[in-house]
This record gives sequence, structure tokens and C-alpha cells, in this order.
Amino acid sequence: ACKCAPGHTGPDGGTCQPCARATYKPENGSLPCTACPANATSQEGSDHYDHCLCEPGFHAHWDGSGRCMACAIGAFKNAIGDENCTLCPNLTTTTDHASISLEHCVCDLGLTRGGSSTGTCSYCETGTYKDFVSNSACVSCPAPSFALQKGTVSPDACQCRLGYSADSTTQGENCFACPAGKFKNSTGSSPCSQCPRATYTTPEMSGLEDVTECLPCDEGLTSNPAFNGLGHDISCVDACGPGQTGKPYDDGGCQTCVEGKYKSVSGSAPCTLCPLNSESG
Repeated sequence: ACKCAPGHTGPDGGTCQPCARATYKPENGSLPCTACPANATSQEGSDHYDHCLCEPGFHAHWDGSGRCMACAIGAFKNAIGDENCTLCPNLTTTTDHASISLEHCVCDLGLTRGGSSTGTCSYCETGTYKDFVSNSACVSCPAPSFALQKGTVSPDACQCRLGYSADSTTQGENCFACPAGKFKNSTGSSPCSQCPRATYTTPEMSGLEDVTECLPCDEGLTSNPAFNGLGHDISCVDACGPGQTGKPYDDGGCQTCVEGKYKSVSGSAPCTLCPLNSESG
């Protein structure tokens, strides 16, 4: 009886059909066609294992196993065959394994094409970051923080601007303006600094970026750095006011009377104990 030729299958003496794609058959006869290895394919009517070639997105693993391995992240392969995958162009990568097209090569972390699918990837500008792989635009740091370097890849690199601080190393949206009487001339989460003695700010002045923004008291007056954000008339003094003791010129400045003591006049005299059976308010 007639038998089906290699690359075909069917009953002896009957109708022979070519082996389907991704299968092969090297011998005569009625045996079924054999499937190519995973992630490999062949043309219809293939009659040899060597006709099984790796699918797009896969390359041959040259260890004799016949396995087709997925292209690694950062590479692609757009044709059937056992050739190696092609690396993505500089500054681009893929989001997954087994990519099959150059179009799958998109801008890496910290890089953007401004939302376009073509063109050269450029580094995110200062003040922005991008912590994901895509061609989309970079993300602005949350106000009032700022990224100092181009190509920033994480919001954690968004540091508090001059005049702003944070309670922890986690910055970004946690940045707050230095309060009245303080300034900060560096970026980051370091604490704000007190305006020096003999200077003041108004209560509305916040977010000062340099000590030169602290206003000088009038000649002959000074201030305690702990209380120099209350405006000129309150912060700048020539003597400690009622309820305080000490001298504004001393390192400790004016000290508030402790509980149980009082002082009703200005000057450096010590606070007085409250009368028996009374307390200070």
C-alpha cells in the first residue's frame, strides 16, 4: 500500500495531509506528526526536527537541548529563527521577557520621550522623576520638594526645597515651610535654623531661605532666638518683659517664670514666689 511521505500523515493507502505548522514528521508511514519543542514553530509539511525554529521573542539555547529561551528584558526578536535576540537601543529597555518588536523598547527609568513612541529618550529634568519603564512624561516632585539631579528614578530623591524641612527622611509631600523666626539655606530634611540674636521676623514670614532674610532689630535692641518670630515690637527688646527673668543679651535670653512664680514688671530681676495658697496662671 502507498504510505504517506515524510512531512505528511494519514492512513496507509489513504489520503495524506501535510503536517500542520509547528509539527514535523521525518519518516514514511501513518504515524502522526510530532510537535516542535515549546516556543518553536515550523512551516506546514515539515519533515525534519531541524525545521523547528524559535518563535519571535525566543532564541535557541545552544546547549544541545533544542530549547527556545525567551529574550531577556532589554532585548527583542521579531522573526522566526534560532538567532540571538537583539539588544534594545541605548537608554531603552523592555517591560517583559519575550519581546517581539523594536517598538517594545521604551525609555528606561528616569528617561522619557515626552509621551511619544519615537525619538531619543532624554533624562528627566531636575524637579521631576520617573520610577517606571515607559515613554511617558516624567512626574513632577510633590510640592514643595525638588529633585536636584537629572534622570531621577524615585520620588524618594525629591528633597525639600530651600526654606522647607521635614520630620523624617521621607520627604516629598511631607515638606513644610520653616516657621517665622527660622530659615534653611540647604535642601533636604535637615531642621530649620533659628534667626540669630538681635534679628526678628514678622509672624507671617515663613519659608525663609537664608539668614540674610532675618530682619535686624533697631539699634540698642536685641532678641532671644527662641522668640524672634513675633514681630519687631515683641521680639526686639532692651529688657525682659513681665513674666520673664534674665537678660535678653545673655545666651539663655529671657526665661519664662516657672510655675508657682511671677513677675509683673520688665527687667532682669528674678521671678517671685506666689503667695501662700496661690499659683501662677
